[in-house]
Amino acid sequence: MKKVNLYIESSSTAFQKRDRQCGYVLEYIAKTGTPVTREDFREGRGTYNQEILRTLTVALERIREPCELNLYAQNSFVLNMIQDRLKTWAEEGFISNGRPVMNQEEWRTVWEYIKKHRVSCQIGEHQYSGWLLTEMEDYEKKSKETKEHPAGSGE
Repeated sequence: MKKVNLYIESSSTAFQKRDRQCGYVLEYIAKTGTPVTREDFREGRGTYNQEILRTLTVALERIREPCELNLYAQNSFVLNMIQDRLKTWAEEGFISNGRPVMNQEEWRTVWEYIKKHRVSCQIGEHQYSGWLLTEMEDYEKKSKETKEHPAGSGE
């Protein structure tokens, strides 16, 4: 079974709904023994948990076959729920203590992609944390500059 590492970061860990960027790096070892990485970034407006779940979904869409999937992120709630509660929530129709699970739509989608993998989770900073955060910061700076000085403005 192929081993895949998925590293996720968010430009903001504030819990309230807000604009934020998230990025991920997917990493696996090719048959030649060479590490192969794929990365992507996205922008969204949601809570910290929502945007991590949405980014996780985008990354999981790229994995074509069942694998040993190691998830790395600083969002302890999302990773703990994946590890400890997600299967139970799915079995119970995403109802917990008689109430719908928060972010039910996002959790359902993650479950559909993740259930075929053998998953482990590592909470905290990881080897791509600094790089992902720097890339998001650079993108935000460029985006601000473009808004302040639009191309073709004649200035």
